[in-house]
Amino acid sequence: SGAIMEVNRQAEELLGCFRSAILGRKQSVFMSVSGSASEALEFASGTEPAADILSRLMRPDGRKPL
Repeated sequence: SGAIMEVNRQAEELLGCFRSAILGRKQSVFMSVSGSASEALEFASGTEPAADILSRLMRPDGRKPL
């Protein structure tokens, strides 16, 4: 499903938001995917294995974590 079910304090710090704002959201909300637009859509839909795509964490405001 891609929904985030567990969040620790380090995740809150990396993403720059509280646990309540992270839980239940899709992982793709917090990731920047490199590659073509079709690859990004496949990743977001959950049809493409994550191991085949380079991704990076992103904060909700679009900034990369430190």
